[in-house]
Amino acid sequence: MIRLLHTSDWHLGKRLYDWPRLEEQQCFLTWLVDEVRHKAVDALLICGDIFDSSNPPAEAERLYYEFLARLRSASPSTQIIISSGNHDSALRLSAPRDILSALNTHIACFARTKSGERNYKELIVPLYKQGKQVATCIALPYLRQGDYDMTKSYEQGVSDLITELYSEAAKDHLPIIAMAHLFVMGGKFSSDKADLFPSIGLAERISADVFPKDIQYVALGHLHRPHSISPDERIRYSGSPMPFDFSEHTYTHGVTLVEMDELSLSVEALHFRSPAPLLTVRGSMQDIEAFMMQQPEKPIDTFTPFLHIELESETVSPLEKVKIKQLCRNRYVRLAKATLRGNAATAPENSPNESGKEQRMDPLEIASLEYRKRIGAEMSEATQALFTEAVQKVLSEV
Repeated sequence: MIRLLHTSDWHLGKRLYDWPRLEEQQCFLTWLVDEVRHKAVDALLICGDIFDSSNPPAEAERLYYEFLARLRSASPSTQIIISSGNHDSALRLSAPRDILSALNTHIACFARTKSGERNYKELIVPLYKQGKQVATCIALPYLRQGDYDMTKSYEQGVSDLITELYSEAAKDHLPIIAMAHLFVMGGKFSSDKADLFPSIGLAERISADVFPKDIQYVALGHLHRPHSISPDERIRYSGSPMPFDFSEHTYTHGVTLVEMDELSLSVEALHFRSPAPLLTVRGSMQDIEAFMMQQPEKPIDTFTPFLHIELESETVSPLEKVKIKQLCRNRYVRLAKATLRGNAATAPENSPNESGKEQRMDPLEIASLEYRKRIGAEMSEATQALFTEAVQKVLSEV
């Protein structure tokens, strides 16, 4: 029996409408160290998007390395396997790999070596328990151009790569686990709005069938809602450890504990509750006033609740904008977002405007609309193909 802990999408350094969240992320990492130790986890699988950007703030990197050091001290025998996500810089994440390998930490960021050969050493990782190999892990980072056969569709190229890695891993004649950072069809977005994941573009989708049936567990990252793709829990997104937007606070977050051997698989969701809640209040100005009067009067701190106000009104005047900010003053809330629900399209000052149709469109649709406005004609298929290629190239370097 081997015990795994599956997690992903930490997005260290991410802010919520300019409010920092490093203290919350510190609480999660402290909780995670305790869970690994208390649950006697044999291997920790971190499936991409460790950081929120390719150039994370120094404080976020400090959290990451302090976590690795604390975990190694708290649970010396736990293997750590980390694969890069689309938000991570593969070069930056892999830079200390030689040092981390001495601490029983494996980094998987590149599908090919510098000479262009398949990087089996990085993508196929033996899993040990008490010094004996008990399983083999296929560690697949977020795939960029050149990582798979570009003469084929994305799905076929990824499928062929997984089949190739599976054949190599099967040579160990041991149970096989896979971890990947990608979008599997059937996966659920954070909310009903698919535009929360514009980089996916609904083109980089693959079928769950690309994972051979003999792979006993597939640990996925990329989508923030924790859920299983398969009825038997064999293919699963762990989800993000906390809600990163108000669209993500309606469901639980955390990590996934997996116990398995050659004949059985057991999956358990471990829930983490962030110490800084996300609150939403909807209604008229009178409703919002009543809500705010119920909030404590005290200075804000690092765990003060974040607040999203949705004002239901046909119009909004400058005085109402000022009033919303005044209502929040000296109350134990952090106003993160304020929007208007109604026919008007004006949101309070300094708040994101989410009413535009463009926010529900993919990049090609937006470009086609702008092209039509400026040129007065439809974008040709050749131009569309060039635009799509350019977008994919930019995204592959993010």
